[in-house]
Amino acid sequence: MGKSPAHIGRRLKLLTLIDDAKHALRDGRMDVARAELLTKLSPELQAKALEEAVWLPMFRVREGDQETGTLATLEPLSELRWWVERRTRLDVADLIADDETRALFPEASEAVREIEWGVDAPPLLEVALDRFGQSPAQATIPADVLRLNRDYREVTGKKCKFAQRAFVVFGDRKGEVLLVCCEKKGPTTCNVHWPLKVKADPSAQAAKRPPWEVQEAERKRVQAIWERVRPDVEKVIIAASAKVRTTPKLLQEILDRTTNIAQSAAVIKAIGKLTPETFGRVYVIADAFDDLYSVDGAERALKAVNGFFDVKKAMKAAEAAMASERTVPKTEAKKATGKPTKKTRRVA
Repeated sequence: MGKSPAHIGRRLKLLTLIDDAKHALRDGRMDVARAELLTKLSPELQAKALEEAVWLPMFRVREGDQETGTLATLEPLSELRWWVERRTRLDVADLIADDETRALFPEASEAVREIEWGVDAPPLLEVALDRFGQSPAQATIPADVLRLNRDYREVTGKKCKFAQRAFVVFGDRKGEVLLVCCEKKGPTTCNVHWPLKVKADPSAQAAKRPPWEVQEAERKRVQAIWERVRPDVEKVIIAASAKVRTTPKLLQEILDRTTNIAQSAAVIKAIGKLTPETFGRVYVIADAFDDLYSVDGAERALKAVNGFFDVKKAMKAAEAAMASERTVPKTEAKKATGKPTKKTRRVA
């Protein structure tokens, strides 16, 4: 037949479409690309996807006083792809057998293949996780997938003795391999990632809380310090991204997402020019720059590009520099105003 087994398998999966999708495909109202995406869903989700992510209602059709239907056009393919990816899990079998899946998720594929080859490593846990450490909507997560803060917590700083490897099978960070801690209860509860909660006295907290004027002044002080440190963080991100290359996964994100035009233009100006070789780097830098609104955001951005810069140390140095600039010796201040430094007695 001249077709690959994967191609034939995708075509056979079209038989699992619900009747409405089959009719739309047969009549030419829906293309094969959208139909193949729908095969990843259950019949219930297929019907919901047709309504929310395939058809875009334009206007209602009427004949006299009777409404006969709705004229609709197709939503962009990227809209359906995003809708499906948010509601499907990464299949471990595809990480082993499917070439396209392995190319999209190389880190998870390598970890799974190590276990398949008999490398001395425990099985990977399957977890759900979105960007910036958030959890996907609870109602959409499969029952057998571990949930953030209920079943596990991500190990990002200090590593505990209970840390074990897991890979994200559901959510925006699908395909990533990370360390998690699941020791929530029992005699071996992890005090690092599952510390015992102590109920605080609300009245005592209210008494310790400073007035809003003091809080606002502190916020402005920290922000002023951060504005001095930010350019150094940007330089480190640009330098650390030198090894970034365009990958199928990155290209897919670029196609599915819209970027900040002004931010991208600033990144291109910093790099020099936009070429196929620097395209992925521009995207990664622009995405990281979007997080540079605070110290915590800067640390996340640096971690995303494997950049090493002590933001908190730089903030302290900038704070000291600003304090020294405000402290001017009195003698220098008087010299600057032209006033004498010592009083002289007038002689009659």
